Amino acid sequence: MYRFINNFYRYSGILMGKKVIVFLFLLTSFIGKSQVESSKMKAPELMQLVLDSLASKYPDLINFPERFRFKIVFTEVQRKNGKVALETVSYRSELKEYLYPASIVKLPTVLITMEEYNKIKSTVPNLDFKNTVKFVKDKGCLPTMNQIKIGNRMYPSSLDVLTKQVLAVSDNDAYNRLFDFCGQQTLNRRMKELNFNQGKIIRKFVLNCTLDQNRISDSLVIFGKRNERLYTRGTITNRDTIYLDTSYKLGLSYEGFNKQLVNRPFDFSKQNNLDLVDVHKILTGLVFPKSNKSHQFNITSEQRNYLLQNLARYPNEYGLAYNSLEYFPTYKKYLFFGRDSKLNYLSDTLTRFRSFNVVGVSFGCVIDASYLVDFETGKEFFLTAGLYANQDEVINDAKYDYETLAYPLLKDLGRLFMNNISENKDAIDYLKAFGKELELIK
Repeated sequence: MYRFINNFYRYSGILMGKKVIVFLFLLTSFIGKSQVESSKMKAPELMQLVLDSLASKYPDLINFPERFRFKIVFTEVQRKNGKVALETVSYRSELKEYLYPASIVKLPTVLITMEEYNKIKSTVPNLDFKNTVKFVKDKGCLPTMNQIKIGNRMYPSSLDVLTKQVLAVSDNDAYNRLFDFCGQQTLNRRMKELNFNQGKIIRKFVLNCTLDQNRISDSLVIFGKRNERLYTRGTITNRDTIYLDTSYKLGLSYEGFNKQLVNRPFDFSKQNNLDLVDVHKILTGLVFPKSNKSHQFNITSEQRNYLLQNLARYPNEYGLAYNSLEYFPTYKKYLFFGRDSKLNYLSDTLTRFRSFNVVGVSFGCVIDASYLVDFETGKEFFLTAGLYANQDEVINDAKYDYETLAYPLLKDLGRLFMNNISENKDAIDYLKAFGKELELIK
């Protein structure tokens, strides 16, 4: 549908004393900038306006962004007559300041899971994403499992349910199972093949899972509709070198075993890593498959729609028995929505606006990568932001500034972009058709 024209326009500038990099990519088969009219405010100007607006409410953040490792990547989508242009401006994204990725690694894990599923299906044609997968305990750190309890109901441990758990509520155990379905070696070899900058997925989210146990993915069996064995895989162990020569550190001290304070920064060199720009590119590539040739996952158009649908849904839309009080609509929607638990499922805001997103929250680091859409005005853009919200600089003490800084900031950031970007009547019909196709609007 789209043809990607790489490096059509590129320049660097200065914004609030920090380096800002801007890219304009045109999609479709044209090279006339006049054919896709720019919005009234250029992306760099919009970024400047947003940062100026944040300065009054968050002066320390804007004056000392390095203290918070504050970063933004914004891509404006311009549509006219079926043609599309993407313009990206980033704020401090090029600086080598480590932010622990937490759950944003779940998005590439889901995509690589789909790739591995497609490989198996090529030899087992009657395989289905909804088939039960039984994970069998051996030398790894996860117990045997073939069922999942959600609320008061039991579900088969299918790739479908596991993927929905990850995308609905960022479920850690579901991620752990997808990790083992792929195996540590496959995850990291694929990350290298796709040119992720320093990206690595080497850890499950399991307490007391040793470095060696993370290398092990125990055996599994996939069963058919009549409980027949369709596929069996034995235990696999990663022998590759996976620990890069890095010095990722956060904080001034951390709580170790028995709550003992250790007076040195916490070392993240043997943890997962995923850059903000990379997760931004993944999301952009899902919406516009030809827009980024560095992260081209081998999935079908049906799988792509499935992912987009589930990235945008609210917890009650998955058909799973999630408790609506615990998993409120904006449970994992930070940008624009601010994780507001008071916004109920009947709110018009939830119908009009959608956030196709993935989030990560841990050790004081908060990241949200989102494709935000307003179906009524035709506004659409990609926004990824991350910060380190840990004023006391103690890691692992469960005292972070999520509620007082991170969530309000991301809400304000998303709304500032949404309120100041121009409406686009040419995009309304397309976006509404897109929303209906994904069953997000009626």
